[in-house]
Amino acid sequence: MVYDILIIGGGAAGLTSAIAAKRCNPGLSVCILERNERVGKKLLITGNGRCNITNQDLNIEHYHGDRAFAEYALSWFGLKETIDFFKSLGVIIKFEGQKAYPYSLQASSVLDALRFEAQDLGCEIICGCHVEEIVKTGGIFKAKAGGQFSSRCVIVATGGCSYPRLGSDGSGHRMLQKLGHSVTSLYPAIVQVKTKERIVKSLKGIKVESRVTAKVNNKIAGTDFGEVLFTEYGLSGPPILQLSRLVSVNPPGSVEFFLDFMPDMEFSEIVDTCEYRAKQHPRRQLSEFFTGMINKRLGQEIVKSCGLALNDEYAVLTSSNIKTMAGLIKSFPFTAVGTTGFANAQVTAGGVLCDEFLLKTLESKIVKGLFAAGEVLNIDGDCGGYNLQWAWSSGYLAGFSAAVKLSK
Repeated sequence: MVYDILIIGGGAAGLTSAIAAKRCNPGLSVCILERNERVGKKLLITGNGRCNITNQDLNIEHYHGDRAFAEYALSWFGLKETIDFFKSLGVIIKFEGQKAYPYSLQASSVLDALRFEAQDLGCEIICGCHVEEIVKTGGIFKAKAGGQFSSRCVIVATGGCSYPRLGSDGSGHRMLQKLGHSVTSLYPAIVQVKTKERIVKSLKGIKVESRVTAKVNNKIAGTDFGEVLFTEYGLSGPPILQLSRLVSVNPPGSVEFFLDFMPDMEFSEIVDTCEYRAKQHPRRQLSEFFTGMINKRLGQEIVKSCGLALNDEYAVLTSSNIKTMAGLIKSFPFTAVGTTGFANAQVTAGGVLCDEFLLKTLESKIVKGLFAAGEVLNIDGDCGGYNLQWAWSSGYLAGFSAAVKLSK
C-alpha cells in the first residue's frame, strides 16, 4: 500500500500533524510510525506530568536557534489557535500565571485526547516500528523499518536527542542528513548543571528561592528567579534549567552562576542586620548566626566559606567578615563544568537547518514532499510551555501543508 502521508514519530508534533492533515482532507490516508510500544511517551512527563501546553507570552525571544524562521508558524498557529484546537479535542485549558495546563492537570489526558482524535479521523498508528532510513525513488518515499512503508509525502517528527530512553535518539537528524539536509551541533538544554564547587554536596537536597545571574566570560548572559535545588553534582531547579543552555553551548568553565539568596534585601541591609546580630548576641555560636534569615545548612556553609569555625562565637566577627558573608548571600558564585547530558535534558538545542525548509509550509527545499516538524528542527524554547507550543504550531503547519499539497 502507498499511503498519502507517512509521519515518522508519534509525539506531540507527529500526532498534531496527523490530525491537521486529516482535518484538511479526510480522504487522505495517513499513517504514524512510532518506534515505542505506544505514542506520546515523552508527552506524559512534560510539566512534571501535568503538561504545560503553552504560555500566554509567546514572544519570539523565548526561542533559540533559527528563531526568525519559527515566528511564522508560531503566529499562524498561535495561542488562540492552540486553545481552540484543544477545546475541539475536549481538553479544557486552565492558566497558572502565564502557563497553560489541561484542567485535569494530567498529561495523560492531553495524550489521550490527541490519540483518540487521530484514531477517530482514521489515522493508522503503528507502534514498535523503528524507521532506520527514508529514501525517495520515482516520486515515492520508502521508509525502511524492518518491513517497508511507502508514501507520497513524509513528515519527520522524531524529536531530538533528549530523553533517549523515551525514543528520541537523534535518528531523525540522521535520516534527514542522508536525504541531503544539514544538521547543526546538538546540545542538551533545559538540563541540570554540574558545578566545580564541592559545597553543593554539603547542601544536597536543599531548595532555596534565589535570583540567578548567569555570566559567560564575565559578561551577564541571562537572569532568572525561582527555586534552586542543590544536588550532589551541582544545581537544578527552574531557573537553572532555564539558563542551562548557556552551559551546553559554551566551553566548560566559561559559565558562572551567581545566586542571590535574599533578592528582596539590599547588600547594605544585610550588613546592618548581621552587625546588629553580632552585637546583640556576642556569645552565641556562628552555627546559628543566620537562623531566621536563610536555610540553616546554607548559612553554615557561608560561615565556613569565610574561613570561620561554626563553634566560634559571634564576637569574633569583624566588619570584613560580615561584609564577606553578606556578599556571598547576595552573589554566591558557582562555576559550571558541564550538564547531566541528553539523558536528563528536556529538549535539544540545535537540529536540522531551517533555511533548508520553506517558511510557510515546512516542506524541504531539497526533497519535494518531505516535511519536518518539532524538535528535529533547529528550534528550541525556554521552560514554560514553549517547546510544546513549537510542537503544536510546527506539527499543525506541516500536516496541513502536506494535505494541501496532495489535494491540488
